[in-house]
Amino acid sequence: MNRIEQDATDQNAVPFDLSDRGLLLGDGVFDTSLVIEGQIVQRGLHLARLLRDAQAIGLNVSADRLERFISEALPRRANGAFRITITRGPAPRGLDLSPNVRPTILSKLAPINPDIQHAPTTLMTSAIRRNSSSPTSRHKTLAYMDNILARRAAVERGFDDALFLNETGKVCCATSGNLFFAVGEKLVTPPILDGVLPGTVRAWLVDNAAQIELDLIEASLTLEEAKAADFVLMTNSLRLFSPVTKIDGATFPGQLPSAFKLASRLMLETG
Repeated sequence: MNRIEQDATDQNAVPFDLSDRGLLLGDGVFDTSLVIEGQIVQRGLHLARLLRDAQAIGLNVSADRLERFISEALPRRANGAFRITITRGPAPRGLDLSPNVRPTILSKLAPINPDIQHAPTTLMTSAIRRNSSSPTSRHKTLAYMDNILARRAAVERGFDDALFLNETGKVCCATSGNLFFAVGEKLVTPPILDGVLPGTVRAWLVDNAAQIELDLIEASLTLEEAKAADFVLMTNSLRLFSPVTKIDGATFPGQLPSAFKLASRLMLETG
């Protein structure tokens, strides 16, 4: 099920305005969430991040407008992956921003296989470096070409996904999720400033680590330190908590610890 909200007075808006900056320049942001029985899991975290990302690149979208859009776009008993995209909207050509442009909001609801949740995954270190100084590293914008190419290269080599390092060689994230490393008694996740996209499951786990008796810290890691971890975890809003069983040639346990099974239950129950 797809939905597009555009200015009804725009005669070019059927089915989509070809001057939209999201289409032409990748000028926009998006969010993908897990929906169960018509409810977005951790709805507050998803909408807060989407609005924060929109504001960060100067998209004028109010919380009320977004809430109205979701109420109309999301079926009552829906299940699946729900993506909301906000673009800059139709505008004259060029890079300069027009103050009168009204953002376009689109949505797509797609089925997902529940077996992907908690499924083990493997990572190959990408040759593409993540730019920690770029806003696109910290906000979920439409500029996803690095992710696409890195993931394709990893899959061609027999891996499930790719691991990004930043320009100084610090571990950032995977193309589709955040990473956590068990180092001794601590669970370590790279800090946002290293070029990490702050995922919603990451945010939930950071805020609730003590509740599930995890000693979680944010700290920079080199690739060598990451490969020396006792256990590696990848998180995203659809897969939830997935053990990473391999990074390049380094292997890790594939069994998900009970703390993260508890985390999944709590996150779904409190969402």
